[in-house]
Amino acid sequence: MKLTRHTPTGTRLPELIEQITTSTVVASAIATRDWRPMHHDRDFARNNSKARDIFLNTPSLQAILERYLGDVSEETCRLGRLRIRMKQNLCAGDRIHLWGEVIKRHVDSYGDVWQELTVCIQVDGKIAVEARALLACPDSAFGLQASPWQWRREWRAPAFSDSRR
Repeated sequence: MKLTRHTPTGTRLPELIEQITTSTVVASAIATRDWRPMHHDRDFARNNSKARDIFLNTPSLQAILERYLGDVSEETCRLGRLRIRMKQNLCAGDRIHLWGEVIKRHVDSYGDVWQELTVCIQVDGKIAVEARALLACPDSAFGLQASPWQWRREWRAPAFSDSRR
């Protein structure tokens, strides 16, 4: 099931399970030009960062969340806002379990639908990351022309329902 403009509040999104490997952590740090040693040096990560192992940096975590949101929503939906709360590091060797839920449906003054989601990443049964996302979900009957990135008017994502930006 894909998230659409018609998906009701309370709908649980499909789950994704992934393994975080050493290669994933190191390659994503290199790709984002993050040369800090806690992303490639195990001794430094354990001794100086007090982590279990090397761990993902924030841009890589955002990429995982954005990929998940793209996978569970139809192709015309676009991410408007993303807020992340990290509770623990995602380390090499972790098996992560992503899931989400629609928590609110906004309709803006133009009649465009915004789906507000909560997304969680669990490691060993504990929530490691909590995220809040707003996705613009245009009417798919108009195809990609309905994409908010192609609208010919000023476009701005609404605030989250809990009013923190």
